[in-house]
Amino acid sequence: MYFVTRDKVKICYDFFAGDSVVILLPGISENRQIWLKQLELLKSQNFGVLNVDFRNQGESQRTYRGQRIFQLASDVHELINYLKINRPIMIGHSMGAAVSFAYLALYGSTNITAVVDVDQSPKMINDENWKYGLKNLNWETFPELLKLPLPSPTWHGIRTDIKEVLTKIKKKNPYSPTANQALLIDNAFQDWRDVIAESECPFYFITGEYSPYFDHRFASAMVAIAKNADCTSVSNAGHIVMAEQPELFNKTLLSALNWISSIKGK
Repeated sequence: MYFVTRDKVKICYDFFAGDSVVILLPGISENRQIWLKQLELLKSQNFGVLNVDFRNQGESQRTYRGQRIFQLASDVHELINYLKINRPIMIGHSMGAAVSFAYLALYGSTNITAVVDVDQSPKMINDENWKYGLKNLNWETFPELLKLPLPSPTWHGIRTDIKEVLTKIKKKNPYSPTANQALLIDNAFQDWRDVIAESECPFYFITGEYSPYFDHRFASAMVAIAKNADCTSVSNAGHIVMAEQPELFNKTLLSALNWISSIKGK
């Protein structure tokens, strides 16, 4: 299905009705099928699911417009209103988590039940007060480091059955890192720590034990400042946790959702 934003960009999405709605937000360069195994799990647990391709990614429209995290958050907000979704749980991987934080910054947490961050540090540039950003990225190397090819994001690679689905979509809908360089830099420039600290909704952080991008200890640092938060590190996984270790990730995700449910019940 497609939704047309206010600036006339076609956003591709899947929506499955159910009880509480979960919104799945992929990382930069990814398409929504990265959540294949989580979609199966959530549907089996009677969750409603909104699975989205950001502009310039997956099967959504390619455009030079809106290469900003806040624009992607605005797109999600428009789609939530269009579908009349009430109090969803936002689950974002990498840049998708940053989009969740931008959403909270723009619209607050009144209509959001919770946010699940999958391996995305809230501050990517390291400095004297923050050591959990993107490895080797600091004010001396920003933004030049981001113009170089980044290391492989996985520890053992994406599982074969998931990779086959992703590859088919990528062949039909190629992604251009060069065309999206501005978005990558905009994402890396942000610092969402104050948003997380001030938001009323709970946060759950799921990290990859061997993520080549982020030190998983960023999650504990955020649990310490958020009003309601918890975290888990998935063993034997890199940055794309949910597609590298889908069974372990899904077990962790169910625990996270149960924890969120218990917070809501207080």
